[in-house]
Amino acid sequence: IDRLAVGGVRSGAGNEWDIDDFILCDGSGGYMNAQLTGDLKIETLRPTADSGTGGWTPSSGTDHAALIDDVGPNDADFLTAVTVSARDLFTVADPAAAPLLTHALVVNARARRTDTTARALRPLVRVNAADDLSPDRTLTNQFAVLQHPVYRNPDGGAAWTGTTLNAALIGIEAGS
Repeated sequence: IDRLAVGGVRSGAGNEWDIDDFILCDGSGGYMNAQLTGDLKIETLRPTADSGTGGWTPSSGTDHAALIDDVGPNDADFLTAVTVSARDLFTVADPAAAPLLTHALVVNARARRTDTTARALRPLVRVNAADDLSPDRTLTNQFAVLQHPVYRNPDGGAAWTGTTLNAALIGIEAGS
């Protein structure tokens, strides 16, 4: 696909569309790309606490999760790392209600590099001691949101359950 248009002919007031949580599947690949999804709910689960790794440096204080739990972008507080493989892990809030089915846990990391050295970031999900680590995502000097969808529980590869979703940690690792 090299183009996608969504909408209709606009003619006058009241002929506008509101689209939320748009998903496009191309029918190829694995789990999510090869199935119809039906009605879905996307819920944002924000970091609630550090999980003891602390490989990144906070801009202020010692509570790493408090620096990245903002509802909107906030450039006033942040985490930094220059050491490859430095890692921070966080617990996240439980879903508001137990999900009937979880298709994916997606880590969104808003990041940029602050110098001219090539830098990368690896968002990750951990359940027990099993990690699903994104490949290196190259950073530029402009902020970008890097997504890492995890469709199956990294601890064994089974579908997500309420228990495994609640046990999941999210994190970031400095890439090479």
